[in-house]
Amino acid sequence: MLIMPKGWMELQVSLDSKYAVSQRGLLGEKVPLEEGQYWSYSQMWLNYSNAFSDRTMMYMRIPFVRAQWKTSSDDAITTVALGDVHSGIYIQPDFGNQSLAIQVDLKSPSGVEWPSSRRGGPSDLNGFLTGTGLSNLGFIAHGKLNAGQIYAFHLSAGYTIKFPGIVGYVVEENGFGNGILNAGNELRVDGKHLVQVHDKVCLEVLHSFSQRGAYYMGVSGEGLTWNVDEEILAPGWFVDAGSAISWEPSPKREIRLEASNQFYGSQTMQFAVLGIEEFSPQPGLKVALEGSVRW
Repeated sequence: MLIMPKGWMELQVSLDSKYAVSQRGLLGEKVPLEEGQYWSYSQMWLNYSNAFSDRTMMYMRIPFVRAQWKTSSDDAITTVALGDVHSGIYIQPDFGNQSLAIQVDLKSPSGVEWPSSRRGGPSDLNGFLTGTGLSNLGFIAHGKLNAGQIYAFHLSAGYTIKFPGIVGYVVEENGFGNGILNAGNELRVDGKHLVQVHDKVCLEVLHSFSQRGAYYMGVSGEGLTWNVDEEILAPGWFVDAGSAISWEPSPKREIRLEASNQFYGSQTMQFAVLGIEEFSPQPGLKVALEGSVRW
C-alpha cells in the first residue's frame, strides 16, 4: 500500500545535508569554486502523517534550514531559520488496487524572505534565504508494482504550480518597493526500485528527473497590473540518482539512510548567492538519515 492503514499515525525526523564545491554555468557545466570555498545546505524535517480513513492520509512537513557559505579566507556565513512548510493529502482511489494514489501538496512560504534580518532589508548579504516567499501547489500521481515478495517498483509523476508573488529579495531600483518573482512551474518524475534482502532490511535504487520553466522578475508598481517580463533564468532540467537502505524492526519503527548526487543540471548561479535550493539545486553529494515511529 502507498498509505498507512486507517487510524495509524507517523512521526518522522529527517536530517539531510548537501556539500558542494562547484556551481553550474550557462551550459550546465560544472564551474569549480575557488580553493577553500564550499557551499553547505542542511535541513531537519519534522514530518507528521495521519491516516484518518481507509483511503486518505494527511501530512505536514516542517523544515528547519542551515545554510552555510565558506569563503577562501576561512570566514563562514551561516543562517539557521525556518523553511517553507509543506502540507497535503494522499487519496487512494477504490479501483480494487491498493497500489495507486494521488497526492495534493501545498507549500506555504515561511516569511523568511530576506538574506538576513541584521539590517532588516534585502540589501543585507550577511546571510541566506531559507524560504522562497512563494506558494506552490503540486499534484502527484503514485503507482507501485510488486513483483513477488522480493522486488517492487514505485513511480511518481507530478506537476507543481509556483504562484508569482511579491518577495523581499527582489527590489525595484528607484521604484515602488519590492519586486515580483514568477518562478517556473516544475514537472518531476521519480523512480524507486526496492529489493527486500531480508525480512527487516530493504535496499533502494533511486532516480529522479525534474524540468523547470523559465523564471521571470518584474515590478509591482502602484497600479493593479503586475508587469513581469524580465527573464532571469532560462528553462532547465536536473537529473539525480542515488541509493538507500532501510531497517524496519517492526511496523512501528523504521530507520533509513540515503545518499544521492546530481548527475546533470542547468545553470545554478542566479540563486546561489541567496541559498535557494528549490530554485537552483547546487551539484553535490546529499546524505539523508530518517527515523520514523508509528502508532
